[in-house]
This record gives sequence, C-alpha cells and structure tokens, in this order.
Amino acid sequence: MLSYDDITELELHEDWYFVKEGLMEWPPDKIIFDHHVKSFLLSSSFIIFGNYRVIPFLGSMALIVMTYLLTNKITDSRLAGVIAAVIILQSNLFLSFSTTAAYSNFWVLFYIISLFMIVHKTWFLHPVAYVMSIFSKILSITFFPISIFFILNAEISIKKKIISLLSLGILISAGIIFVGEDIKSTIDWNEFWNGFVSFSYQMRYDGLVVVFLLPIITGLYLISKKNQYANSVSIMISSVLMGGPVLLALTDITTQPYRLIPLVVFCAIGIGMILANQKEKAR
Repeated sequence: MLSYDDITELELHEDWYFVKEGLMEWPPDKIIFDHHVKSFLLSSSFIIFGNYRVIPFLGSMALIVMTYLLTNKITDSRLAGVIAAVIILQSNLFLSFSTTAAYSNFWVLFYIISLFMIVHKTWFLHPVAYVMSIFSKILSITFFPISIFFILNAEISIKKKIISLLSLGILISAGIIFVGEDIKSTIDWNEFWNGFVSFSYQMRYDGLVVVFLLPIITGLYLISKKNQYANSVSIMISSVLMGGPVLLALTDITTQPYRLIPLVVFCAIGIGMILANQKEKAR
C-alpha cells in the first residue's frame, strides 16, 4: 500500500547517485535544457522537509487526484473518476515509484494537468503545464501527438483549438531542436523488438493492466460513439505501447519500468470510462 513510512527508507535506485550529484550543482551557472522543474521540486523537498522524497510522495498523491478530476471531467461521472483512482492505487508499478526521488512522477502529473486544463476553463494555461512536464522529464516530448489528438477531439471552440495547437507547435519545435541531435541516423530493429520484450517483464506484476489491455482498447472503441474522448484515450495507450520500442530503435535510451506509469494512468482512465458507461446502460 502507498504509505508515508516509505519516505523514510533509503533511496536504493542506482540512478539516485547521479540525480543527487546533479542537485548539488543546481541551479546551473548558465541556462541549459534540463530537468529544472524536477530539480526545483526535489531541492525544495530537502530544504523544507529535510527529505528528498516528501514532495515526490505528494506529487504521486496529486497524480491520483488529477486522474480522478480528468476522468470525471471527460465522462461527467464521479464513479469513473473513482474507478480510475482505485486502478492506479492497486498498481504495483505505481506504488513502486510513488515515493522515489530518482524516478519521480512529476512528468506524468504535469502532463495529466495539461490535459485537464484543455477541457477546463483554464485551457489557455495548458501549454505551461506541458512545459513543466517536459522540464520534469524530457521524455514528455513524445506525448506531443497525444496532445494534438486530444485537442482536436476536445469539446472546445475552434478558436481555442487553433490557439492551443499553435502554442504547442512552438513549444515542441523548440524541444526538438534540443533533443534532435541524439536521434540515430538509422533504425536499430533489434532494439525495436527488444522494446516489446522488455514490456513483458516490466509489467509482470501489473496483471490487471496486462490482462485487460486488449479488452480496454476494444471497450473504448465500443463506447467511442457515446464519448468522443474514448478515441483519445485509446491513442494515449497505443502511443505508450509503441513509444518505448520506437525510442529504443531511434535513440540510445534504455528501458526503465517507471516509463510505463503513463500506461497505467491511461488504462485506469479507460477502465473508468468503460465501467461507468456500463452502469449508465444498466439504468
């Protein structure tokens, strides 16, 4: 279970040494493209609480709340939001990284906030939340196609869609300039297929998500006529599933289980939408 007691445990992840070393040199003398939001939040956690893991823990709690709010907003059903929150809470993958400072969930949190803002009256601020997600983890740049599809499918005016798309386009163009140098000139097909193999053992303890992955996609397709956001959630899930293998084939990144937390969140939203729709039918 998610417990505050976990915060007092030692950080055992190997990457924590490099993260902590980076925090010692933050803020940098000159502005560079880096995880500044994550560094700020981790440094604030240590300064305020004397522990790097408190704010990451609070960020994980906020992720559950924002998942509830987003699901509730796009389904107009509190039940769907509650179901989505419960699905995340039972996830072994989420619980394993809910209090870690090395692999904090800030990037997922800010991205979910950006999606929520698109369909909220604060829609004009969603690029800010997306930028904060990118500066929490550069991998968030890969969510750009998801955001585009979500905006085009959202129940907002054409004017808001155009402004949102233009602002995101400017942001992502700037991001590609910084990360484009790391892209390989050729596709490594061995790494591409290894991306699917790694999924099997990284998600081995999240049986609920793995077993119901295909039914979730099928269920979202079936309810897409009643809820236009169902297609958006399907794209979210598919993008995460394909994103890992594609990144392995095109870049030098390695597979890490925490990168699949967005999949858990998106599947949780999908399950909430499907079950809430079934209850409405029963009425």
